[in-house]
Amino acid sequence: MMRNVQPLHQSAPFPQTIVDVKRARNRAFTLVELLVVIGIIALLISILLPALSKARDAANTVKCLANLRQIGMANYTYAAENRGCSVPAAYRKGVSGAYSDYEGWPILLIFGQYLTAPNCSGKAEGVTGGNVFYCPAGFGDQKSPVQDSVPVLPDSRESGLGAGYNRIFSSGDPAKGTGALIPGFAVDVWYGITGSTSYNDRDSAPSLRVPLDPSGSSGDVSIYRKMSSIRRGADTVFAFDGIYLNIYSYPNRVNARHNRLTTTNMVFFDGHAATFITKDLPGGIKITPANDNVTFSVKNLNAKYPSPSPKWRLDQN
Repeated sequence: MMRNVQPLHQSAPFPQTIVDVKRARNRAFTLVELLVVIGIIALLISILLPALSKARDAANTVKCLANLRQIGMANYTYAAENRGCSVPAAYRKGVSGAYSDYEGWPILLIFGQYLTAPNCSGKAEGVTGGNVFYCPAGFGDQKSPVQDSVPVLPDSRESGLGAGYNRIFSSGDPAKGTGALIPGFAVDVWYGITGSTSYNDRDSAPSLRVPLDPSGSSGDVSIYRKMSSIRRGADTVFAFDGIYLNIYSYPNRVNARHNRLTTTNMVFFDGHAATFITKDLPGGIKITPANDNVTFSVKNLNAKYPSPSPKWRLDQN
């Protein structure tokens, strides 16, 4: 029996005619065509990236506002269960002249079960998962300088120093007979409160530390701010994008975090939250020097920021 053997030239993988060769060439990209495609892709990316960045920024703004609303409503509930008093900016424990430990307002709200947050103690970075005190437009890996004695303070409201977190520990000192409200607990906070530690601000700051720093021979004074004393709760700022408190001396602690560092989120004493253009806030984008005490003075606020601007003091017109 004879095999059916094909000629070698019929099994060759190469085109057999000039037309076949041209067709094979037409199926391949030329260098010019490849460069054109790459250029189109690069152009599309350059067009889409700003839109994606804007969408992400908008989403962060909404998440931040939601967190602030929860905080504002928690304060409202706190007042309902504590004789009408708003949560103090901080609560110091101990005896007069021996204060060293205090509980910050977030700790007080967590201890009272008005809010929940993860324990951030011992972590290398700020814990963000499930933390209502976390601003998604803030820096999750940077602590902010919050103590008045720290020489490096935010020099503008766009500064990253104001976008980090303040780690607040639940403090206690057994030697003084004071124990932590939540032993071993700490929370990272990306928001500041419109409060003061000074006796001189007792009639003007919406939130106060209890007791206040004494003034002259006045001694330590405990003032719990009644919600009823805040006549315009819908206009008075309770908390804001920023760090710590004492903005009356350090106004750059209010931070611009949203919409490409142009807006600031705030929550008011009635519980609603809103976004404001930072340059329209008292002092604008940058206040110099960083320890200015005029920006939030009643004279400056009444002269330059009348209603319907947000209220930062109880004695504003």
